[in-house]
Amino acid sequence: MDQPSEKIYQVSELNHEVRSLLRHHYSNIKLIGEVSGVTRSYAGHFYLNLKDSQSEIDCALFRRDAENAPPLIDGAQIVAEGSVSLYVQRGNYQFVLRNFKPAGEGDLFLAFEKLKKKLESEGLFAADRKKPLPTPPKSVGIITSATGAVVQDIIKTFRRRSPSIELVLYPVSVQGENAPPEIVSAVQTANRRQEVEAIILGRGGGSIEDLWAFNDERVARAIAGSEIPIVSSVGHETDFTIADFVADQRAATPTAAAEILSTPSDRDRAAQFADLINQLHRSITRKLNDRGQHVDLAARGLVHPSTSIKNLKDKFQHQSELTNLQMESILKRKYENCKILEQKLLSVAPTQKYAYYRQEIAYNRSLLDRCFQEQLKSMTSATQALRTRIESLNPQATLKRGYAIVRDKQNQSIIRDAKTVDTGQKVTAQLGAGMLHLEVEKTEI
Repeated sequence: MDQPSEKIYQVSELNHEVRSLLRHHYSNIKLIGEVSGVTRSYAGHFYLNLKDSQSEIDCALFRRDAENAPPLIDGAQIVAEGSVSLYVQRGNYQFVLRNFKPAGEGDLFLAFEKLKKKLESEGLFAADRKKPLPTPPKSVGIITSATGAVVQDIIKTFRRRSPSIELVLYPVSVQGENAPPEIVSAVQTANRRQEVEAIILGRGGGSIEDLWAFNDERVARAIAGSEIPIVSSVGHETDFTIADFVADQRAATPTAAAEILSTPSDRDRAAQFADLINQLHRSITRKLNDRGQHVDLAARGLVHPSTSIKNLKDKFQHQSELTNLQMESILKRKYENCKILEQKLLSVAPTQKYAYYRQEIAYNRSLLDRCFQEQLKSMTSATQALRTRIESLNPQATLKRGYAIVRDKQNQSIIRDAKTVDTGQKVTAQLGAGMLHLEVEKTEI
C-alpha cells in the first residue's frame, strides 16, 4: 500500500497555524508579572516586558486599550488580562493586554508615588524648609525599636566617636499597624520635652511592606512639623521612603546618621576623606558608564533607513492583521445576521407559498381526477345496466324472438284481444324484420 505523503509546511503557513492555536487556547487569560522596558510607539501603542524571577514575555498594549488604563511603571507588579498571539512576520509570540491592574507590591508602589507627588506639591520636600543640624549636638534623640540591632549600632557609633553626647531613646514599633501612630507620638513627645537637639529616626532594611510605616502620611506630617531637626535613616543605602524626603537630612544607614551627628576623630576624618574620594571615583565611573550607555543607545537608534522602513512595514502588517481580525469578526456577525434574516424572509416569501399552493393544487387535481374516474366508471356501469334493461324491454327485441304486433290497419290501434276483431277485417302484423298486411278469415277465443 502507498504510504500517505508527509505534509511540508511553508514558514508562513506554520506561523499562521500556530497563531490560530495560541489564540484559540489562550484567548482570555490573566498574567501576573513585573513591568519592564516600557516604550511607546509613534502611533500611541505601548510595548513592554512582563517578567518573573525566571522568565519574561514580550507584551503589547494598543492605543485603544491604553487610553483608559492606569500608567505603566517600570518595576510595578500588575495582573494583566488579554490573549496570546504570534507576530507572523517574525515568528515571535507575545501577550496582548486589554486591561490590567496593580498587584502585590505594585499597589504599594503606586500608593508610594501618589503620596510622594501629593506631599511634594505641598512643599514638604523643599530644601528651604529643612532645618540645619547642630554641629555637634549636646543631646540626640533616637526613635527606633528598643530591641533591634539598629539602636545598638547607633549607641556604639556615638560612644566611639562622641561619648559626651547624651542619648535619649524613644522606643517605638517600626513595623506593622501600630508603628505609624507610635512614631508620630514619639516625635511629638520629643518636641514637647525639648530635651534633645536632634533626632535620629531609623530602622534596618526590609521589603517595601516592612518599611511601609515610614511611608505613612501621618509620619511624614509629624516629621515636617517637628521643631527639632530630624535625620532619617530607614533601611539600606538603596531604600528610600517618604520619611527620607521630608526629613531635614537623610542618612544611608542608622550608623551613618550617628556619624553625621557625632564629632569625627582624625582617623574618622581620614577614613571619611578616603570614602569621599572613593565615592567621587564611583560617581565619575558611573557617569562615564551612563554616558557610554547613552552612546550605545544612540548608536542602536541610528538604524539604516531600510531597516526603519522594514520595521514600519512590520508594524503596519501587524496592525493590518489586527484590523483584519476585527473585520472578520464584524463580517462573521453580519453574515450570521443575514442568514437569520434570510430564513425569516424565506418563511414569508411568495415563492415558498407558491410552491406550497402548487403542491396543494397538484394534489387536489390528482384527487379530482381519481374522483372523476371513479364517478365515470360508476356512471358507465349504471348506464350499461340501464342499456341492458332498456334493451330487454325494447319491443323490437321481443319481435326478434318471434313475436308480432298486430294493429288495426285503419286506425293503427294495437289489437290485444281477438274478441275485438271482426272476420274480414284488415290488419297489419309488425314482425322483427318487416311487416305483413293481413285480412282476418276467422277468430278463435
